[in-house]
Amino acid sequence: MFNSSLTIAVPLYNESETIDYMKERLIEAIEKINLPNLNILFVDDGSTDNTFDLLTEKFFDFKNVEIIRHNKNKNLNGFLITVINNCDTEFVVFLDSDCTFDPIYIADMLNLISPDIDIINGSPYHPEGDVEGVKRGRLLVSNGANMLYKLLVDKFNEKYSVLNESQKDLLNKYITHVNDTASMKEYFSTVIPTIKSQLSEQKSLITDKVTKIKVERLSEMLCNVETINNIKESHILTLLRYFDLIKELKEVNKWDHF
Repeated sequence: MFNSSLTIAVPLYNESETIDYMKERLIEAIEKINLPNLNILFVDDGSTDNTFDLLTEKFFDFKNVEIIRHNKNKNLNGFLITVINNCDTEFVVFLDSDCTFDPIYIADMLNLISPDIDIINGSPYHPEGDVEGVKRGRLLVSNGANMLYKLLVDKFNEKYSVLNESQKDLLNKYITHVNDTASMKEYFSTVIPTIKSQLSEQKSLITDKVTKIKVERLSEMLCNVETINNIKESHILTLLRYFDLIKELKEVNKWDHF
């Protein structure tokens, strides 16, 4: 039987119309879960309606409820960062505010956790899954979105699998610190000198004079971290290309000196 600590984390953006229904479903779910160490974390992701006010009004008398308000919309990544920074429970459940996945099933999912299982995923697309109370039109949109998402993920996984460790580390750093410019600048201040050093090493092995000059100029073109106000996707793509260049130079130099 599950007896660990748990946080139910819910992102909301302009969800004032769903809050009453969410409260109703959460009350029933909390009774069924019946845990002394149960927290609820609501993250208002920069809503422009009265979502935050309604959350405060509807849940003011709930125990162990925290409401965090983003000053602007930070999307899924910002929500996850907020959850990571504000949860100290052993487990976290992510729940949509419209309760498309009924929170009443959380208790059943918790009972599946064992020493060999760390993650439980509830999905209507599981062979034994089902959808209740969702209109056909919404299901059609959802199925289409899931198909598109799967195609995008498959394409990403195909490309990700050919990246080297330096590129994977760069992407991971960007994904987890996309809103933290200070951390990204600190990372850039270490990775850029490393790239320059590797380019210099490969340049010393190049015999062709023109290629040598081009590599030297490319190294000089690497951005100065102190001049960057915000780390953008274009900066990440540039560094990914530099890592590709280093990989190619290593291959060429290896055969030239074979």
